[in-house]
Amino acid sequence: MALAGCTVEGTDVATTFADPTANPSGTPPTSQGGSEAEATDGSAGSAGSAESGATSMTPATSSEGSTGAPVNEQPENGMYSECMNAGDCIGLTTCVIAGGTGFCSSGCSNPIADCDPNPSATATAPAACVDNGAGLQVCALSCASGQTCPGGMDCVALGATMVCA
Repeated sequence: MALAGCTVEGTDVATTFADPTANPSGTPPTSQGGSEAEATDGSAGSAGSAESGATSMTPATSSEGSTGAPVNEQPENGMYSECMNAGDCIGLTTCVIAGGTGFCSSGCSNPIADCDPNPSATATAPAACVDNGAGLQVCALSCASGQTCPGGMDCVALGATMVCA
């Protein structure tokens, strides 16, 4: 009997959820079905809480980027990932040390062809070929003109220019 009650309640909740035009506010219905379900079984209260949780979860997910909380956008692997030496840069040729930290890179003659683009959705530092301090041109994210670095990276000096590291 309890199983049948759950089936009916689940059906009512699913119908309400599936038809957004029936209840555009996202709040549990105040009709007879909602009251009866709450009076019969405590799980309806849980379903109501789940509805409220789902409704409040959507804005929290969409506003995470606008909260101003720092987000680490530095790649874990590949170009621009953090390194201590070239051995940390699988598939790439060098670890560029700048400002006390390093990032993986490779030789560069054309930033569009040789370098990965900026991994950030919002940072403005473009990929560029820069001198690594030993005369080798390497890929880096240039912040020399005040462009912003991906989250987790800082704009630091590398020789005569500024890069994200």
